[in-house]
Amino acid sequence: MIVLLGEWERKMLGSKWVKKFKIIVYFDGYCPICTVSVDTWKKLDWLGLLEFVSFRELRKDEIPIDLSALEARIHSQFLGSHEFTNGIDTIIQICFRVILLVPVGVVLWLLRVIGLGRIAYDYIARRRSIVPVNHCSSETCTVPHKQ
Repeated sequence: MIVLLGEWERKMLGSKWVKKFKIIVYFDGYCPICTVSVDTWKKLDWLGLLEFVSFRELRKDEIPIDLSALEARIHSQFLGSHEFTNGIDTIIQICFRVILLVPVGVVLWLLRVIGLGRIAYDYIARRRSIVPVNHCSSETCTVPHKQ
């Protein structure tokens, strides 16, 4: 992806200025919607400002946030900081770091400001499916049901 950038942009990628805008995104690796979104964001992350981690692949002592909070919403952390965002705020952070998604980020930010962003995110997050890895046989798949 960096091939698309000029010399000035390549120099900026190594600078401290860009590194301070990098975020780590904690997502649910058992969620098909989440993994497809992450794959798309990785392809569009030309500046290398996003790092994705499935919290399902981490040991409990490596998870910096309460597990139930991570299961409910996507979270992000500013690199080298203890500051976290979640839900629609994380999606907005991602959009503002991916050049092609900045217009989407503006729309999502406006929806957040008027109070609809969090409602829409929570609606989608509550209805997403979870497909556990290695819990499927050739005939059935064991999926925990939400209560």
